[in-house]
Amino acid sequence: MGIDKIPEGQMIIYEGDLENHVVLPDGEQVKQLPFSIRLKDFRIAYYEPEHINIETRDGQRWKIPIEVGTEFPLSPDFGTVTIIRAFRNFKISIDGDKKIATDDPNAGSNPALEVQITDPNGATTTKYVFEYFAAHSHPEDRFFISYHRVIEDFISQLQVVQNGKIAATKEIEVNHPLHFGG
Repeated sequence: MGIDKIPEGQMIIYEGDLENHVVLPDGEQVKQLPFSIRLKDFRIAYYEPEHINIETRDGQRWKIPIEVGTEFPLSPDFGTVTIIRAFRNFKISIDGDKKIATDDPNAGSNPALEVQITDPNGATTTKYVFEYFAAHSHPEDRFFISYHRVIEDFISQLQVVQNGKIAATKEIEVNHPLHFGG
């Protein structure tokens, strides 16, 4: 009927952009759609609860859920741990002799936690724990802390744009692709 059907393919679309080119499964052919797809939003869903792992140098271990503001006892020898803040996109700036941690709203991803460790004598230490730099520590640290998030799903909010107008809106997930016009 004059319409070249594209039964399957992949598209690379950045948030906010429109695209109408599809890469076919062979990876060598590119076809053009008679409509465009706009990626309105993209997010990653994680299984709950997220958690941190704490391990001492002699092998004691704790798995602690990420609950901002909640103090978790470790043991009489190691004190407590409190998660002070969670960051989606951690950035640190220096103002004189002060370090200022912020959650940067701009593009990027640097998940981190601000963790307060209170030793049995009541002295506190603040540490930053990064998802992408697991078990980063210093020689004087009494234990390693690592931050784990397990991906549950990738979710894309799409708009189908045809003749300059939104023809359809759909949220797609892994194994739940978009079907339109065929």
